[in-house]
Amino acid sequence: MFQPVIYVLVDPREPDHARYVGQSSNPPSRLAGHLTTSGGKRKNEWVGDLLANHIEPEMWVVEECNPEELSDREFAWIDKLSAEGHDLLNGARIPETITKYGVKYTRASFASSDEQVASAFGVVEA
Repeated sequence: MFQPVIYVLVDPREPDHARYVGQSSNPPSRLAGHLTTSGGKRKNEWVGDLLANHIEPEMWVVEECNPEELSDREFAWIDKLSAEGHDLLNGARIPETITKYGVKYTRASFASSDEQVASAFGVVEA
């Protein structure tokens, strides 16, 4: 069993430039998933270009955290790296609150109060 982590994917030719931020409770399995067509179009195109040149993205763990903190910590890293100028390939950032079917959800409540809403907005429960 692995410790839940926040990670970045980088092009090994540009190791100071993060391209994707993610979370995982099983980093080796998650990296293998990134090498297939899972995920967003922009990230898939980037990985596909790397693989076409016989290069695999590297996964670097940037933080270990508790499972209940994964989503908040992932968003914090996306915010931090975006502010530092990294051209991240993550999909649209989920706002602090979303109103769906007349119900207001906060980011912290997605995974625990309504799994269908969480899934619809791309929040993955650890």
